[in-house]
Amino acid sequence: MVAGGKAAWQLADEAIMNKLNVDYVHLGEGELTIPALFKSILQGEELPGIIKGKEPNTDEIPNIRGATIHGLVEISRGCGRGCSFCTPTMQKLRFKSIEHVVRDVRTNVEAGQRSICLHSEDILRYGAKKIAPDDARVLNLIKSVASVEGIESVGASHIALATVYHNPGLLNAVSETCYSLLDQDWQGAQTGIETGSARLIAKHMRGKALPSPAEKWQEIVTQAFGILDDNNWFCAATMINGLPEETTDDVIKSIELVEDLKGISSLIVPMNFVSMRGSILDNDESFTMAKMTPEHWQLMGECIDHDLKIVPKLMRGYKNSKSIKSWLLSSAATRMANALNKYVNMMKRGEPPTERREVSKWLNPDIPDLKVTDAIQTNFKSKFKTKNFYTLVKSRNR
Repeated sequence: MVAGGKAAWQLADEAIMNKLNVDYVHLGEGELTIPALFKSILQGEELPGIIKGKEPNTDEIPNIRGATIHGLVEISRGCGRGCSFCTPTMQKLRFKSIEHVVRDVRTNVEAGQRSICLHSEDILRYGAKKIAPDDARVLNLIKSVASVEGIESVGASHIALATVYHNPGLLNAVSETCYSLLDQDWQGAQTGIETGSARLIAKHMRGKALPSPAEKWQEIVTQAFGILDDNNWFCAATMINGLPEETTDDVIKSIELVEDLKGISSLIVPMNFVSMRGSILDNDESFTMAKMTPEHWQLMGECIDHDLKIVPKLMRGYKNSKSIKSWLLSSAATRMANALNKYVNMMKRGEPPTERREVSKWLNPDIPDLKVTDAIQTNFKSKFKTKNFYTLVKSRNR
C-alpha cells in the first residue's frame, strides 16, 4: 500500500486514465452494474473511477437482440478448474438454460447466421455439478441447438483435454450427433496444453488434470488429442512460455510433448506468460522476449514447425469452399506459412529469429495526453442535441 490507502497499481491506473481522459473503467460482468452506472453518470452522481461489476445469476442475463460474430452463443460462464494464470476461473461456474440458449440461436438464424459456435470454457461440462460431465444435459443441449431450423453447423469455442481423456464416449456422442443431424463432417475448438511439466501443472493448475493427478498430464494431452483426431476435431491449443518458477527442465518437457503431438491435426500456439489483473498470479511479472532462453526459442520453433506441417491440410479444406473470401484467406495463409519456414530452423536450434532484444513497449506504451478540445465539444453538440451528452463532454474537459 502507499499513501492515501491506495495500492501502487491503483495510482498507476488512475494516472493512465487521466492521461487518456477516461472518466470511468468498468471491470467484470456488466448486466447488473452497467445500466446503473450509466444512470448514475447521467444524473451527475459522484462515482469512483474504477467500478467492479456484480456477477448476475443466469436468469438475470438477457437474451441477445441481434446476430453475434461467427454465431457465438454463450452457454455458461466460469470454469471450475482453477488455473492460477487465468481469469475465467475466478468467476462462479453457472449455466444458461437450454431454452435461453435456443432463443439466442434463433436470433442468429433470423439474422442469416447458419453456423453456431457454443461458447463456454468446456463444452463437455455443460450442466455439470462437479468435475464429471452430465452426459444427458450435454447431448440434450446439442440436439436442441442442432434441431433449430436453418442451422448448418454447430461448433464449440473451448474444450478441456482432461474431460475428453476421461469421457471419450461423450465426445464421440457429441460428434456423431452433429455429423448425423447437420451438414458437417468436422468440429473445431480451442484448448489449453500450457505446459508439458507435471510439476508446473501441480503448482499452478492442478485442476486442469482432474480427476487424474497432475503427474498424468502428458498422457492426458497425447491421449485426448488422439481421441479428438479420431472424431475429426481440429483444435487450436495454447502453450505458455515463462510461467512463474519455470525451470529449463520444465521447458524441455514441453518441447518433448510438442514432439509427441507431431502429425495430429491441430495448431499449437506458443505464447509468453502475461500477468493478468484478477488472476491469482497477477502480482508476478509477465514474461517478455528479453527473458527468453535458447530452450524457449526451441519450444517456439517446434510449435511453429508442427503448425506449418498442418496448415496445408487445413488450407485444402478452405480452398474447397466456393467462397472467394475463403479462397483468399487460404492463399494469404499459405504465403505467410512459406515466409515463416526460413525462421523455424533457427528457433529449433535455440536461436532467436531477430536481433531485437529490448523490452517491448507493449506493457509500458508511450501514452499521449488526450484532451477534449472545443472542436470535439462542438462536434458532439451537433451530433447529440440532448443536454445530457453535451453536459458530460463539457464536464470532462474541466
